[in-house]
Amino acid sequence: MAGQGDNDERGAARSAEGGGGSAPAADGARSEAGAAADGGAPAGHGFRAAAGGLADCVEGTEPGIGPGRGPDPDRAARAAADAGQDGLAQPEGAPPASASVEGAAEVDLEALADAYNRGLACEKAGDRAGAVAAFRAALALDPEDRGGCGLRLAALGALTPEEAPVTAPPAYVATLFDQTAERFDEILVEQLGYAVPMLLRERLDAIGAGPFGRLLDLGCGTGLAGESLADLAEEVTGVDLSEEMLGEADARGAYDALYAGDAAAFLAVSGEEGEPPFDLIVATDMLPYLGALEALFEGLAARLARGGLVALSAETMAQAEIGPSGYCVGAHHRFAHSERYLRARLAAVGLLVRDWQPITVRYESGTPVPGVLLIAAGPGG
Repeated sequence: MAGQGDNDERGAARSAEGGGGSAPAADGARSEAGAAADGGAPAGHGFRAAAGGLADCVEGTEPGIGPGRGPDPDRAARAAADAGQDGLAQPEGAPPASASVEGAAEVDLEALADAYNRGLACEKAGDRAGAVAAFRAALALDPEDRGGCGLRLAALGALTPEEAPVTAPPAYVATLFDQTAERFDEILVEQLGYAVPMLLRERLDAIGAGPFGRLLDLGCGTGLAGESLADLAEEVTGVDLSEEMLGEADARGAYDALYAGDAAAFLAVSGEEGEPPFDLIVATDMLPYLGALEALFEGLAARLARGGLVALSAETMAQAEIGPSGYCVGAHHRFAHSERYLRARLAAVGLLVRDWQPITVRYESGTPVPGVLLIAAGPGG
């Protein structure tokens, strides 16, 4: 990987400045800017952890929910391996019936798990009507939708355009990635062949981009992009919804600051009180958790320095498959976008495409998932 030795040296220095070693995000790099989901605010912005931040996807896992449980690292992956499918299997010896989930109103988790698992079983058996009924029941029990039932219903074609989600539920994203953080790189890179951050580094080098002053990594996950690009920038900032993923990113030592929260919300508030703009903003494999991109792209344009670049990856489908909206939920419960929609949304905020590369984002059961890696420039770029 280009610049890996430099990354190691930078990581050691940053760890020393931020408190040393592989401290968790709440105590390491993020503390330098005072940002944390536990009430901190980055650089005086008043930004707090907000719903909706997006991260990379782990196929074959779903949030584990059962009575009395909050997020449990690796539980979803273990359940998938043991059961041969995704699910919300309840733990043995769980307390009875109703229990509260962190940060949410009281939910009957036993009934929720029963409905969700019934939906999975019906879906696997080809019983579409049964699956739709079960997922609707689960969604009614848990409006915050920790299981991503709305995405499943959309993939089954059971929602009207008015009902269809325009983003992945924040509670689903947070639960899923908190649970899979420790094995995330193994699953995504080794099993699913994900290499978008490395491809992005190659494209930036190919077009002669950099060095940069400030780099912002949205949906930074465990820090794969930050590690690939850190030696191109003087200052690297990461944002992600999942606290557990941020802990993994902090351990890499590639970031000067890490913030917990929603990507679009961070962009909206980070420009307040004179905070400098960013010279390079990247979001690798974050768009599959967003349908409508208007708010995000407006934020990107607003926070990009003159002459700066935006680099994004997306899963793609043909416009005819997607329909008039320009995006849809695919068979694997992630959003795909059409080329026409992506280009139109970029143009609408004054971002001009400098590089557009069709790529394989990942592999699903050995089948390549088509996508695009694009680099766009703001005014003067």
